[in-house]
Amino acid sequence: MENLNLKKLLEKYDGFGKTYYSPFWGDVILDLEPGDSFVFKELNDYLAECPNKTLYDDGCFAPNGELAFFPSKEQRDWNVWAEEQEKIKEGQRVIKEGDYVEFVYEDLQLWGKATRLDTTTDGDRFVYIDEYCEGTKLLAHVDNDKVKKIDKFTPELLKTFDKVLVASVNKSAWYISNFGMILNNGTFECSNGAHWDCVLPYNNETSMLLHDKDAKIPDFYKY
Repeated sequence: MENLNLKKLLEKYDGFGKTYYSPFWGDVILDLEPGDSFVFKELNDYLAECPNKTLYDDGCFAPNGELAFFPSKEQRDWNVWAEEQEKIKEGQRVIKEGDYVEFVYEDLQLWGKATRLDTTTDGDRFVYIDEYCEGTKLLAHVDNDKVKKIDKFTPELLKTFDKVLVASVNKSAWYISNFGMILNNGTFECSNGAHWDCVLPYNNETSMLLHDKDAKIPDFYKY
């Protein structure tokens, strides 16, 4: 982005106080100090030891220096970030790599994780999706009303016969099963019995729970 003024850009899209990526410190929260100078909030002890955390309006430590932070580790183009913020401002959906999405494929309601975005020569954007259970690679149009972002897993996303992990309320052990239904009391009936307290889809992100009783549930699957 030529003549980049990150201060104005972040002000335009209410971008202060949010998390970004710095090649120096990793994930950081960027904010404004009195006097309108950039400052990284002290997320970690080692960041507090840095003697110079303030930046110029272009996001550099020194005139004609290198950018000190980016939208994320994967996304380092502020042009793309600005385009996404403009769409959000206009009320449009913005799907990014790594987002979980719900979509319709061949008249089936499915959900999965966006693993790669492509833009065609005509400017149309497509997203490759890993279906949560079978790892099937699917292609969907991100501007299609049949694709929407989901922030958290809920058992209502599961279908009968989906491969799942189930556990009792203390989660001392997880067992593999096939999903049946949600019972009236909020517990779950699966192929290996009824009244399970916890159910998760069985996939690459949750399979470690089957083999490690101390493994942590990924944040997306906490409900």
